[in-house]
Amino acid sequence: MVKKQVDYKKEVRLLRIENFLLAVLILGIIMNFIVVKENKGLMPVLTEAEFETNEHFSFQDKGEVSYWFLGDIIPIGKSISSLGDLLIKGSVGGYIAIIIYKFVIWFKENSIFPQKYL
Repeated sequence: MVKKQVDYKKEVRLLRIENFLLAVLILGIIMNFIVVKENKGLMPVLTEAEFETNEHFSFQDKGEVSYWFLGDIIPIGKSISSLGDLLIKGSVGGYIAIIIYKFVIWFKENSIFPQKYL
């Protein structure tokens, strides 16, 4: 059996990226937790229309809510997201990209097919 060379610099780089993504994920969760906790368990949404659900409530005046800048104020397509939501989505997307990258590397190293077909 042939021993494979491990590129430790690449592994350390990936580990640093994973740690950064974990920190971003935790920051996004904390940001959403803070705004929901300070607004009686509801996420504030900056909209023109008045509504209230079990999870959200609308506001027009920034003085009405605590930490309004952490609420759902960023319009993306047909939905509205918060900064915490964007951090969570970005970090999860980064993790998925790393998993795909690691799978491709593993597949190339352990493939039963000749290298010319990869």
